[in-house]
Amino acid sequence: MSASTACTPIVQPLPPFSPDLHSRVDASFRKLRQEKMTRRTTKAWEMELRSSLSEPDIISITKWLAASTAMEPSILPEDTIIQAFLNVQLLDHYHQRNSALRELAGVQKQLDKLLFGTNGTQQHQHNLFEDLTEALSENQEDESEEEDFISTPTTEISSPFSSESHSPEHKRQRFSEVQDPSPLPLSLPPISFQEFDGLPILARNKSKWNKLLRATPGFWLKKSTSWANSLQISYNHRQEATDNNQQQYYQSVVDVLREMRQVQPSIYHDQAWKTAVKTSNLHSIVKLWSDPRCLVLWKSDFMQILIRKHRIHESLALVLLNWIPEEVTKLWAEEDFFEVFIFQTQGKKITKSKELIRAIKKNPDIIPRRAYPSSIFFLLSLENFELALEQWLIYGLEDLGYNVRETLANKSPNIQIYDNIWPYLYDMVPTFFADIDASLLLILQRSMSFRKLIDKPPKHILKNKAQTLNTSCQKCCNLPPKYHCMQKIMVTPQKLEDKYLGCGISLAEPRDYIKPIPIPHSKAGSKNIQPILHPTHLKLKKYEWNDEILKTCGMQLFLIIEEETEKILDFWIYNAFSDDIFQRLVLHHSKLQTVKGLTRGSQFNFYSQGKMFPKGARAPMGGAPGDTYTFYTGMEAVTLKNIEALFDDAEDSMILSEAGRVILLNVYQDLQNISKHGDRLGISGANTYSCNNYTSPLHHDNDAGAGLCAQFDLQAKSELDEYGFIYADYRVYFASRSNSLWYF
Repeated sequence: MSASTACTPIVQPLPPFSPDLHSRVDASFRKLRQEKMTRRTTKAWEMELRSSLSEPDIISITKWLAASTAMEPSILPEDTIIQAFLNVQLLDHYHQRNSALRELAGVQKQLDKLLFGTNGTQQHQHNLFEDLTEALSENQEDESEEEDFISTPTTEISSPFSSESHSPEHKRQRFSEVQDPSPLPLSLPPISFQEFDGLPILARNKSKWNKLLRATPGFWLKKSTSWANSLQISYNHRQEATDNNQQQYYQSVVDVLREMRQVQPSIYHDQAWKTAVKTSNLHSIVKLWSDPRCLVLWKSDFMQILIRKHRIHESLALVLLNWIPEEVTKLWAEEDFFEVFIFQTQGKKITKSKELIRAIKKNPDIIPRRAYPSSIFFLLSLENFELALEQWLIYGLEDLGYNVRETLANKSPNIQIYDNIWPYLYDMVPTFFADIDASLLLILQRSMSFRKLIDKPPKHILKNKAQTLNTSCQKCCNLPPKYHCMQKIMVTPQKLEDKYLGCGISLAEPRDYIKPIPIPHSKAGSKNIQPILHPTHLKLKKYEWNDEILKTCGMQLFLIIEEETEKILDFWIYNAFSDDIFQRLVLHHSKLQTVKGLTRGSQFNFYSQGKMFPKGARAPMGGAPGDTYTFYTGMEAVTLKNIEALFDDAEDSMILSEAGRVILLNVYQDLQNISKHGDRLGISGANTYSCNNYTSPLHHDNDAGAGLCAQFDLQAKSELDEYGFIYADYRVYFASRSNSLWYF
């Protein structure tokens, strides 16, 4: 196995590797200094220099990078090598040596990660090497430090054109370099608007940026006008499918959104700021960007990505809404959604289900799969269908020349049209599907399969078909209570003391404990490592399945009940799903994950392992004005494989929700209520999380609501209750078993 390097990177001089390339780089910097320093000019410099590189140049760059990192970078993609070279040269030229070194250190980490697995795949449950590598790849800096401005913008790793990050956009403003920290000067230095306008907002310089903006009201109108101009230029190209400047238009809008989000209340509450915004006409430009028809009318690549990643048709308006005083907005009158639009009265009307399906068959691209992946679920429920009409289907049909004013724009006919879709599709002759777009065919087929699954009675989901909370099970009611398939656990909740947060729990002997995972970049003694405790230390009582009960009744249900109020707090079910449903869940889970695993917080520092893959719409933690819900990166609906994966996730979400509804109706209602604002993963806005070899230490969650969890396939040491689940506040834990479901 290759070992990771311990060498400190060094920015090697370029001339020994290629005098000619050195001369050309110097010449490019002389040309760059003659222009105003902005993101665009820097990007243009990068593109021009990149396009001039020949094969010998790339060989020289690779050798230079090898000498600078003391590693062999040839295993990296060529584009990564070139980008690292450009970043380091730019930073070093503008005397940001520490930042350049951090760029090189980032290359070393990439190489470490690539080389770390050359010893083959680890096949045991706890892969400490995998966890350690993943932990070391995180760049966690001291959040107390603030960064100086750098007048030369660099490429962001958060750009959706290249990033696989899943955090909200405003949390991803970390550059591949980290700026040299320095304290804020007592007095702000003089700065021209051109310099200020070119300053990027970094992860830890927001307060400096706002102080400069606050200290110079003369910039306010210029800044608002600059935003308006940038938005107008990009908006003018919203329909162009092919344009060499797509990246530039995209980045320009993202820069505006980022800066608008960072304006603090002390500024936007100022009357002078409001006047500047009105004078700049920014509000009128944002209104253009808030056109709900954008999902089907804006065809350019950069617009599709702006909608997919940033919900740009909502986020800009939400920022402006945040700037408007509450005493103004509370006087606004709510109007019927469709009454604000004037629909055409010419064209063919759609009054029947078959007319709608045939219109979509003829124009499959009407479904905005790329910009809005959740749109593929438009047939799964009446609520989804009405939401699709409101968001994109009405506008798409009208754009195709259909008259939707008197039918689909009115709610009353929609129920009948939707209800008749299913008999029409179920009875459709094979010839109808013979000449249909492959993606649309898959959407229709999976939608029909989904509807058949959800229409089956609850007995199809739970093995014990006779069991409810209000009736006795006929199979065990005459047996002693300890053999009843429904049992109650009476508890008095006591919040776990904070001193135990981050601790591991294990039945293993101390000599067999796993080693804690070191925190990347942590200082010695900065945080004590939490111990691993035995369950008896917290007086945890064990509960597990009874084979006799499972044999007799087919399942076993534990209800956790608060002793004082007799309120059902949580539940646990062994053998929760029927065989066919369970095999469907296992099959879905076994498929390749398309999203990046979550990185958990500080409570999970030492003993978290495995992977947790999020599915659904992210809810930005701590949010900023303009934040919206969007699907996690990797959850796309562009290819057939993408569509299959999304429907798999939608079925999983529905099955778990239905199981919760059968046991506790209020569980189902709570999940629906707290998730109604997110993009729908099937018929619910609730997120799902697929886990593989995942464990965590004791922790407190601050989730929006409770959740349902299922154990599909357990491979662990049963005598040690590995992968058991602890209800720490109740002082109980459950031994895990395949085909288990629990509420927490």
